[in-house]
Amino acid sequence: MRFGHMRGQISRKLRKVIDLWRSTTHEGERQAARARGEALAKAAGMTFEEAAKSASVAASGGNPFVGFDDWMEAKEPGWKAARAAERKDREDARTARRAALIARFGSLAAVLEPCERERAILAAVARWRAACEPSHARWTHDLDGLSDG
Repeated sequence: MRFGHMRGQISRKLRKVIDLWRSTTHEGERQAARARGEALAKAAGMTFEEAAKSASVAASGGNPFVGFDDWMEAKEPGWKAARAAERKDREDARTARRAALIARFGSLAAVLEPCERERAILAAVARWRAACEPSHARWTHDLDGLSDG
């Protein structure tokens, strides 16, 4: 696999057994699925835990970033802590910016209210404009069939 944390691919049958093991509410069925899963995983040359992790990666829709942080942490100790610190710094900056804008304009509603230039533009394109749903009415869905998508 991509990051070297799996020795082999799992079969469709093993994936179904793992799905049953994860989803059942009956303890006996869960134990039987685990026992069958361990036997199938051993035949595939891996542990049941590795097979369950592989099934999770496969179920992620082929997301190439699944497991990346763990892989980078093993490669460069402190990777996760550094990324967490970066996320915290970004969130703190956003919070400070939000607080400054609310202090400047008095309320969140006033911050989000269209300015004079925005009101003039909206008035100029009113006959072609299709506004978004009421909760997002400030934004335009499309202009005479032209959209951003």
